[in-house]
Amino acid sequence: MAIGGTVISLVLGDRSAVLAQVSTEKSGRTVQRVGRFDAPAGTRLLDKPADTGASLAAFLAGHGFSAKKAVVGVPARWVIAQEKDLPPVDVGGAADLLRLAAERLSLAEAGSLVADYAGAPDPKNASRVLLVGMLKPQLDKVTQFIEAAGLSLEAVCPTALAIARVAGGDRSVLRLSDDGAELVVQQNGNPRTLQPLTPDMAALGSELRRNLTMRGAAADVLLADGIGLSTAQHADLAGRLSRPPQAFGDDLGISVDSSARNGSVLSSHAHWPAVALAVAAADKRGLPVDFNDTKLLYRPPARFGQRTILAAAAGVLVVAGFIWLITTVSAQEARERELFQQVKDQEPIAKDARAVIDQLTYGRTYFDHRPPALECVRQATLAFNYDEPIWATKIVYNINGHDQLVGKVLDDRGDTRLILDLAARLSANPSFTNVSVPTQSEGGSKEKLKTFSINFSFEPKAPPAKADEAKTLPAKAAK
Repeated sequence: MAIGGTVISLVLGDRSAVLAQVSTEKSGRTVQRVGRFDAPAGTRLLDKPADTGASLAAFLAGHGFSAKKAVVGVPARWVIAQEKDLPPVDVGGAADLLRLAAERLSLAEAGSLVADYAGAPDPKNASRVLLVGMLKPQLDKVTQFIEAAGLSLEAVCPTALAIARVAGGDRSVLRLSDDGAELVVQQNGNPRTLQPLTPDMAALGSELRRNLTMRGAAADVLLADGIGLSTAQHADLAGRLSRPPQAFGDDLGISVDSSARNGSVLSSHAHWPAVALAVAAADKRGLPVDFNDTKLLYRPPARFGQRTILAAAAGVLVVAGFIWLITTVSAQEARERELFQQVKDQEPIAKDARAVIDQLTYGRTYFDHRPPALECVRQATLAFNYDEPIWATKIVYNINGHDQLVGKVLDDRGDTRLILDLAARLSANPSFTNVSVPTQSEGGSKEKLKTFSINFSFEPKAPPAKADEAKTLPAKAAK
């Protein structure tokens, strides 16, 4: 399984670990941080994994390592690797055969092994794979160490196998570290052997050449130098081989941030194995071996086939749909009954409200839509001034337009000024047309009351605005 994003890869040794934080996004691979973590003096890295893991957590925080996913590489001395021949068999059959071989290997080693294999079984032809096992107590220590550092353990793989996966082809990989040397021989793109070599640099070249010759490996050797060989040592190693070894890391095409080294004391190529570990984990094929998620882990066969499971899921969805439909319809019906009951309960109130509305509507017609006769009385009343001794006694309204206003005036001075002013105000109102000259007659009272009449035609129109209209109405109504 591919592990993408940003990860911290840790190449473990007996007393130290080389770290690299690598981003493997689609936009490009970048080495963001590299560093070296050393166990406390006089101790090994996994002697007290919980305590050393806590120290690692402080180291990560202090050196800018921010990723939480961890991929761990272990040295070849911590694992057991054997090449196994397989008959034509598929992946499931190969897992069964290799699981039995791993159990026999566990008995031989007198300890519980966690096993995985590198290579691809061929269902049509005989094939070879590399069976790799790691003692479970040692793997448990690795897990405790990583978890104590606050990291999530994603995969555990021999470091040299991860380098070989990145290298590809049939090139053999020679890895040098503080803990010694280890060799991976590849054929047809798959690893055929993983073994530690002598840590004696003087004898390393001869042992390497002998192993390559015995296995008929290609002459191309990729050198992952984690210790920094001197010029003389590199020349001696090249002299033992038919071709000089190629430095690993030069052709990876991975950029390194300028601030990645964080002041750590590392040789020029010491961080590349850790980078290769992260790159191999991000490959779509995944790591060749992963003790954290081994291909040999027994998984009981499913009791039901895929079709049965899909059919059952479809049936559950159909039943759930019917239940939802019934529940929804029932809820809607209950809501409908509730609304009908509310309408029924509100009917008496609505009946009273309609009666009030009808009364108000009828009453408003006397203000908004008065009959012409009432409007004639209103506008004629507005023509009177409340402070003058003149008033109306009768208004005659005819639908044929021959209307008349009859009134009285108290005139001590013997003139008709008040009557003429009233006629003029009526003429100024556009609703009154054909206003005649007032006629008058003497009254019989001691106060010299005079009766007058004015003829006109009334057609309702908007009367001219009058500021004291509100005062005039009550005064004329009193008269």
